[in-house]
Amino acid sequence: MSKEIKLRIEGLDGIKEFVKTVEVNGIKANVRRGILVRNASSLLGVLSIDPSKEFILSLHSDGDFNLARSLLKKYIVG
Repeated sequence: MSKEIKLRIEGLDGIKEFVKTVEVNGIKANVRRGILVRNASSLLGVLSIDPSKEFILSLHSDGDFNLARSLLKKYIVG
């Protein structure tokens, strides 16, 4: 069962930092907004979902969920 976190990212620098954090830490996740689902470690994938609006980060394991919550807390909504 996947774990989900609602996020919002402002600006290209924030998006680059988000993708780098996901990639460097080996977090296995997808980003989703509406029907679009993309790899969270892909800059073009994240840009394609318009991360300036709320989107969902779907994590594939509990370990990734806990790591993502701690590393990405500045992007968490609510």
